[in-house]
Order: sequence, then C-alpha cells, then structure tokens
Amino acid sequence: MISRQNIFLAIAALALLVAGLALVRNWSRSNDNTPRPSTATTQFYHDLTAQLIDVPADAIPPAPDTTGALVLVEPVYTGNGPSRRLAYLKKYSDRARAARIAARNNDTFDAADLEDEPLLRVPSPNAPWVTLRSPEGQQLLQQAR
Repeated sequence: MISRQNIFLAIAALALLVAGLALVRNWSRSNDNTPRPSTATTQFYHDLTAQLIDVPADAIPPAPDTTGALVLVEPVYTGNGPSRRLAYLKKYSDRARAARIAARNNDTFDAADLEDEPLLRVPSPNAPWVTLRSPEGQQLLQQAR
C-alpha cells in the first residue's frame, strides 16, 4: 500500500515537472526570433473591380490579387460614420514598392527609392495616377479634407 507521504511526494514532483516544462517552453519562445506570419488584415481596393479585398496588414500597395496582378491599392477615406467616403486611392511606383518590401524584410535597397512619393488618383477607372507633390496630387489632398 502507498503511504500518504509517497502520494504527496509524487504529486509535488509532478507539479514541479509541469512548472519546469512550462518555464522552458516560455523561455524558448521568448528567445525565438523567427518572424511569425502576420494574421492582422486590412482592406485594399481592387483597381479593376472596385471591390474591397482583405490583405495582410503589412501589404504595400499595389499588392497582388489572386491572379498575381498588382491591382490592389490602398483606399484613403475622409469623414467618419455616415459621412465617410472614399477620397482617393494610393500606391507606390515599382521601385518604391520594391524598396519598401526590402526594408520590411531587412534586405538591401537603395534608400533614395524609399523617398519616391506615393501615387494618388480619384477612385474612377480611367483617372490618371499623379504624384503626391504634383498640383493634381495636392488638389486631391485638399478635396479629401
């Protein structure tokens, strides 16, 4: 027959073992610098279909759609609640997008490419893309306020 003292020792040893495993597991997680995939999402505007599409929160416009075409751009809204409206769309040039992706991934890139200003346009299918600092870009920003 097992004595109460042996039962108590067995329970105490089991509790210490579980606590030790939990400590080791948490310690190994805190020292793991492996990048985790982001589960946060945001919505981008499909430039051809005018639909909002969920993309990872760290996506850089233009982002690829399911076919691989770079047609998902960032919508910029003005107003809140019922007065909220789509003011303009935003994306980066190929060079600026590549530099931003490289910077995010800690790869090498030309820092000058990060300074390329975003391209903006009204959410109309045939409207031209304009640079942020152009007169047309500044007009878009003024209208969005």
